[in-house]
Amino acid sequence: MREKQNSPPRVLAVDDESLIRMSLSIALSREGYDVDTASCGLEAMALLDQHRYDLVLLDLRLPDVSGMEVLRYARRLYPDVKVLLVTASTNAPSAGEAEREGAIGVLAKPFTLQFLASETRRVISLGARAGG
Repeated sequence: MREKQNSPPRVLAVDDESLIRMSLSIALSREGYDVDTASCGLEAMALLDQHRYDLVLLDLRLPDVSGMEVLRYARRLYPDVKVLLVTASTNAPSAGEAEREGAIGVLAKPFTLQFLASETRRVISLGARAGG
């Protein structure tokens, strides 16, 4: 799924909270990922138009368009893209709906950066084994 064969895996982190975006970006960059961030759904969609990502970390609650809309948009562009939801409300009906729409799982806030790194490796390796 990567644009270049030897390039690091590319991750898009979408969250309207700047501290969370910065934390995700720093933690994953330290793990060797190429990380882009978006503060809203429209910004995420614009980045998806420009780049192909191995993983999208997606908050469901965004200030402009819903995370569900971004999920559907990402899956329309790249049916094999891996999407992990980042949300404080794992019991919300939208989390289950997002999984039915193709999200691979849910990261419940708060989570440790070690758990984030572990889940990111796990999800990206799923794509590598599947040839994607």
